[in-house]
Amino acid sequence: MVYKPSLEDEKSFAEQGFVLVRGLLDDAETELLATTARSDRRMEERSTARSDATGGTTVLAVRDDLGEDVYSDLVRSRRIVEAMSQFLG
Repeated sequence: MVYKPSLEDEKSFAEQGFVLVRGLLDDAETELLATTARSDRRMEERSTARSDATGGTTVLAVRDDLGEDVYSDLVRSRRIVEAMSQFLG
Protein backbone atom coordinates (compact mmCIF):
# COMPACT_ATOMS: atom_id res chain seq x y z
CA MET A 1 0.00 0.00 0.00
CA VAL A 2 1.23 3.47 -0.85
CA TYR A 3 0.35 5.73 2.03
CA LYS A 4 0.53 9.49 1.94
CA PRO A 5 -0.59 11.24 5.13
CA SER A 6 -3.57 13.56 4.68
CA LEU A 7 -3.91 16.91 6.41
CA GLU A 8 -6.31 15.19 8.82
CA ASP A 9 -3.64 12.55 9.56
CA GLU A 10 -1.06 15.25 10.20
CA LYS A 11 -3.44 17.04 12.58
CA SER A 12 -4.21 13.80 14.41
CA PHE A 13 -0.51 13.01 14.73
CA ALA A 14 0.24 16.48 16.08
CA GLU A 15 -2.58 16.24 18.63
CA GLN A 16 -2.39 12.59 19.67
CA GLY A 17 1.12 11.48 18.74
CA PHE A 18 -0.05 8.61 16.55
CA VAL A 19 -2.12 7.76 13.49
CA LEU A 20 -3.87 4.48 12.81
CA VAL A 21 -3.49 3.50 9.15
CA ARG A 22 -5.68 0.56 8.27
CA GLY A 23 -4.27 -1.55 5.46
CA LEU A 24 -0.72 -0.22 5.79
CA LEU A 25 0.48 -3.81 6.11
CA ASP A 26 -0.94 -6.59 4.01
CA ASP A 27 -2.16 -9.85 5.54
CA ALA A 28 1.15 -11.67 5.00
CA GLU A 29 3.16 -8.86 6.63
CA THR A 30 0.77 -8.71 9.56
CA GLU A 31 0.96 -12.47 10.07
CA LEU A 32 4.78 -12.43 9.86
CA LEU A 33 4.99 -9.70 12.51
CA ALA A 34 2.47 -11.43 14.76
CA THR A 35 4.19 -14.81 14.48
CA THR A 36 7.62 -13.28 15.06
CA ALA A 37 6.44 -11.29 18.09
CA ARG A 38 4.72 -14.29 19.67
CA SER A 39 7.90 -16.37 19.48
CA ASP A 40 10.36 -13.57 20.32
CA ARG A 41 11.66 -14.42 23.80
CA ARG A 42 14.09 -11.48 23.82
CA MET A 43 11.22 -9.05 23.26
CA GLU A 44 9.18 -10.84 25.92
CA GLU A 45 12.00 -10.44 28.44
CA ARG A 46 12.21 -6.70 27.71
CA SER A 47 8.47 -6.04 27.79
CA THR A 48 6.45 -4.36 30.50
CA ALA A 49 2.82 -5.08 31.35
CA ARG A 50 0.44 -2.35 32.52
CA SER A 51 -3.24 -2.32 33.39
CA ASP A 52 -5.25 -0.41 30.83
CA ALA A 53 -8.41 1.67 31.16
CA THR A 54 -10.67 -1.23 30.21
CA GLY A 55 -9.37 -3.53 32.94
CA GLY A 56 -7.17 -5.49 30.57
CA THR A 57 -3.41 -5.62 30.31
CA THR A 58 -1.29 -3.85 27.73
CA VAL A 59 2.14 -5.30 27.06
CA LEU A 60 4.73 -2.90 25.66
CA ALA A 61 8.26 -3.50 24.43
CA VAL A 62 10.34 -0.48 23.42
CA ARG A 63 13.60 -0.50 21.50
CA ASP A 64 15.84 2.37 20.50
CA ASP A 65 18.07 0.46 18.11
CA LEU A 66 17.76 -1.10 14.69
CA GLY A 67 18.89 -4.65 14.12
CA GLU A 68 18.73 -7.20 11.36
CA ASP A 69 15.22 -8.38 12.04
CA VAL A 70 11.65 -8.07 10.79
CA TYR A 71 10.85 -5.17 13.14
CA SER A 72 13.78 -3.09 11.89
CA ASP A 73 12.99 -3.99 8.29
CA LEU A 74 9.50 -2.59 8.77
CA VAL A 75 10.57 0.73 10.30
CA ARG A 76 13.22 1.15 7.58
CA SER A 77 10.67 0.58 4.81
CA ARG A 78 9.99 3.46 2.45
CA ARG A 79 6.28 3.65 3.36
CA ILE A 80 7.09 4.16 7.05
CA VAL A 81 10.09 6.45 6.57
CA GLU A 82 8.33 8.75 4.10
CA ALA A 83 5.20 9.03 6.23
CA MET A 84 7.18 9.74 9.41
CA SER A 85 9.31 12.30 7.57
CA GLN A 86 6.12 14.11 6.63
CA PHE A 87 4.75 13.91 10.19
CA LEU A 88 7.96 15.09 11.82
CA GLY A 89 8.78 17.74 9.23
